[in-house]
Amino acid sequence: MRTKAALCAWALVCLCAFARCDHTGESLSKLNQKEYEDLSYGDQENQKLDLLFPDYPARISAPIPVVLYIHGGAWVEGDKQEGKFTAIKNLALEAGIAAASMNYRLLLDGADCGGMLDDVDRAIAFIKRKSSSLGVTLDKLSIAGVSAGAHLALLYSYTHSANANNSPIPIDLCVSFSGPTDFTDPAWFTASSTSLEEKCALISALTRHAFTPADLTALQNGGALALSPAKQNALKSISPVFQIHPAIPPTLFAHGRADDVVPFSNAEKLAQAIDASAPGKNLGFADFPHSGHELDDERDKPILNDFLRQVADIVLGVGSGELP
Repeated sequence: MRTKAALCAWALVCLCAFARCDHTGESLSKLNQKEYEDLSYGDQENQKLDLLFPDYPARISAPIPVVLYIHGGAWVEGDKQEGKFTAIKNLALEAGIAAASMNYRLLLDGADCGGMLDDVDRAIAFIKRKSSSLGVTLDKLSIAGVSAGAHLALLYSYTHSANANNSPIPIDLCVSFSGPTDFTDPAWFTASSTSLEEKCALISALTRHAFTPADLTALQNGGALALSPAKQNALKSISPVFQIHPAIPPTLFAHGRADDVVPFSNAEKLAQAIDASAPGKNLGFADFPHSGHELDDERDKPILNDFLRQVADIVLGVGSGELP
């Protein structure tokens, strides 16, 4: 039951952090937490992570879960130390969960989507090795991300869960905030935040296929079938909705209807795909009717509270009360 409580606590942590709740972390002064910063899991500048334990490693005898946070930034920017992780690590440590946040090679570093997923895999393997060397056993992994980080969290979780290429630490939960899920969705290419040319550059870099504005216009007008088979497959290969199978980890996801970066229809397609191919693995879909990409409209706070209670009911079988 302790593991379930920890996972539930982590889900609450993610949601609180994204909602910009004010957690000072003052109670952490009572803990003997241990933090390791800028650990290199590869030989590139962006292949670094932070790893934190809720107590001195020598005092942690029982296996504990770990949560890995993946930052957003449109695959071209962002950092593991961004503010959302501060709230996550404080609450995760208080809940007795190990926490990690990773940087990864970006498109500007020459990495494509496959390279980024490889970085996630390397980071998890490193986290396991480092923890083991300190005498700490990590038995379960939760992965959470925001925007582009949520895309990587979903894609890695679905392609590295049971009956696929297993993750170095078993994945027990995936949490997505405003994550892209389907690059064949015509609505993706009509979002107003970026131009068609910019979207072409992103998709081309992620897939290493040369997409043109004409390709995306054809996609808008005729769907994926308007593209060549090679480009259809390229888009599907980086779309989490096409990687779903019965053994994916339970998934929580939140999305704003006013999102002009990633269309709300992406979240709807994720819900439909999970319900169709992995019944029971959709733990909760938080629909924010007034919020955009940041999910920060004050009118949607009751939706967040309801979702928190739903998460607690599913994972623990009890109610969780209101947000602080």
